[in-house]
Amino acid sequence: MIEIPDTQQETMLLLTLGEVSDLVSNSHDLDETLNNIVRHIQTRFRTDVSSVYTLDTGARELTLRATVGLAPDSVGRVKMPVTEGLVGLVAERKAPVSVDDASRHPRYRYFPEAGEEAYQSFLGVPLIQGGVVQGVLVVQHVEQRKYSANEVRMLVAVAAQLGILVANSQLTQQLSEGVRRQAEGNAHETPTIPAAPLKGVIACPGYGIGRAIRFEAFDFADPDIVTRSPGPAQEERDLLFKAIADGQADLDRASRHLAELLGEEFGALLQAQRLMLEDSSVQRDLVRLVDNGASVERAVVSVAHQYLKAFQKLENPFFYERIYDIKDVFRRILNHALPKSDEKQSDDAIVVGHEVSLLELFSCDLSRVRGIAVEKGGMHSHVAILARSLGIPMLTQVDRLLSYVRAGAEILVDAEMGLVYLSPTDAHRDLARQLAEQRSLPAPESNGEPVPTPIRLETTVNLFPEVKRSIECGAEAVGLYRSEFLELARRSFLTEEEQYEVYRKMIGELNGRPMTIRTLDLRSEKLYGIADLTRECWEWRLVDQLPHVQDVVRTQLRAILRAGKGGPVRILFPMITTQRQLNRALILLDEARESLREEGVAFAEEVPVGIMIEVAAAALMAEAWIPRIDFLSIGSNDLLHSLLGIDRSDDGLVDLKTPLEPGYLRLVWRVIGHAHAAGKPVTICGEAASDLDGILALYSLGADALSLPPGHVQQVRTMFASLQLPSEPRQVGQRLVEANDIADVKAILSEEFRSM
Repeated sequence: MIEIPDTQQETMLLLTLGEVSDLVSNSHDLDETLNNIVRHIQTRFRTDVSSVYTLDTGARELTLRATVGLAPDSVGRVKMPVTEGLVGLVAERKAPVSVDDASRHPRYRYFPEAGEEAYQSFLGVPLIQGGVVQGVLVVQHVEQRKYSANEVRMLVAVAAQLGILVANSQLTQQLSEGVRRQAEGNAHETPTIPAAPLKGVIACPGYGIGRAIRFEAFDFADPDIVTRSPGPAQEERDLLFKAIADGQADLDRASRHLAELLGEEFGALLQAQRLMLEDSSVQRDLVRLVDNGASVERAVVSVAHQYLKAFQKLENPFFYERIYDIKDVFRRILNHALPKSDEKQSDDAIVVGHEVSLLELFSCDLSRVRGIAVEKGGMHSHVAILARSLGIPMLTQVDRLLSYVRAGAEILVDAEMGLVYLSPTDAHRDLARQLAEQRSLPAPESNGEPVPTPIRLETTVNLFPEVKRSIECGAEAVGLYRSEFLELARRSFLTEEEQYEVYRKMIGELNGRPMTIRTLDLRSEKLYGIADLTRECWEWRLVDQLPHVQDVVRTQLRAILRAGKGGPVRILFPMITTQRQLNRALILLDEARESLREEGVAFAEEVPVGIMIEVAAAALMAEAWIPRIDFLSIGSNDLLHSLLGIDRSDDGLVDLKTPLEPGYLRLVWRVIGHAHAAGKPVTICGEAASDLDGILALYSLGADALSLPPGHVQQVRTMFASLQLPSEPRQVGQRLVEANDIADVKAILSEEFRSM
């Protein structure tokens, strides 16, 4: 690249993106398209070398796929693991790497067959799709030079389109091969297993290996999914009522299991399904078809299709959500009516399905479930919430999962990278065992007690089981209880009494450890599907304007204050962005106290109150608000996204979501400084509190506590026990906020925190 004025660079970028977009859109052959693109990049940006490397995610190996400038016969021959070479460094970091003298870099690797010794400067950017590295785009020059920020930005923009092309091409290639080899006439034959792992969306991080338990997807719109011929009408009637009775027994067992695991309030989660099974109109429709000569299975499919079709026409989101209950109910009847398989759960099981329901999950021995992978489903599904509470690794959106996985097959769910391995190797099994052993290791101890850490370790919890896990991992408190998860699981707002019982049990379980309850984080994208949302607009940030939001918050505050009689509790208001919101929140708290006094109801008079700093505007106002509150929590995810202008759901920008961003560290430093000047503590919540480098940075900035998932507490405790800590961490913090680049931040941390 040559130095070009900014205005010309903008024009060049637009032209290049348009031309690359045309090449990608009209692509029929990956290699041909990549060759055209690298030639185009070399011409447009006037580089000496332009190359694309693609990543085999299974082998974790990069291969030169197209080049202009390097030896043509090196294509396909130059390969390197992601742990080697500058190209591997780009893939490892998931971030651009710019070097003005490549041969002197410690990660430089020489490939004589490529003929690249003449090229001094190197710029590589990752090809990323869905948060997963697909390859690396590289440009090189003979002369030594520094690439400007604009040049990096232009290449990143091109790489974004290339990432889509490479990902789609690889997926199409896998699926085409599977379809080509599938034997015609046998719909149940498993296609040839692709060598590369399947990709999914992480719902609960972790790593698990086991034998697959399949939950089949029934297409109730397909009348031909059932092939059994009907028997005599009375026999079909008997089979129908037995299947219904068995389904009711399943629901009873699952409800008891839910109540034992999550608390009595969850026992009613499946009540809607129980009512459907007992509904006289549903049974009447089924009996009518059976009496008219249909088999039980065909009757169930037909009636289910009618109900689903009717509910899908309803605009009310509450009723639309009931589609999942309808599917569960009729699928349960079908499972009991169809012939039973001899499949049994192994000691280590991976649950796979199109969209697994709570009922199906609870039909398994959860103590033996090592992972969950589904083709559909989202972060807020019942099963995803339960998986996070139980610490079961889970992936959603795994395309064609059931096409490749047969019952009993050994598979591995890597919910750290978002991958499903269909043919785990011995190396995968060894890694799974090592991780399991690490998780079972006790935390570092001194005189029988967990080794103290220089920063308080608290936990972030969603549901009751995580409170017990918090105690087991040695956490000092619950730093964040996300109370809305209970509403999401119930798909309705809880009454004051229901909330009081939940909070009372949690506080009692903690046995004197403080518990911070964040009031309902009411946002439409989170609470879609809750029945009460159908009335009016719901948005916590409009709490100063919406009486119905105020009613819900006031009710919750009453429940928290009452539960506070049983142990130390703290109230945390989420997403405070304006003075008006803070004013209203504190008024609602005063009103809750006053109403309890008037009613003569016992409650905790002195409850610490804090606010969650989640957007840049709140961080800048913190100094003015601190005198009115008792503590601050920083929502690291939302604050970082707000500061950098990133949509938290945009996985394509995952590489920008780092808590080591200098601008982010400066803002956190400012908030902590204002809080400490007033004698108020600060807790860090979110992903930054679980990132090891981020933790060291936050400790240096003066954070008082971290709120982590229970499963991460031991890891952080072990990390601190293995490091020689600086004598003056605030001086390290001062150095960090003076840094201008992430690389400088990492260098400072490496220098100041050394292994013992």
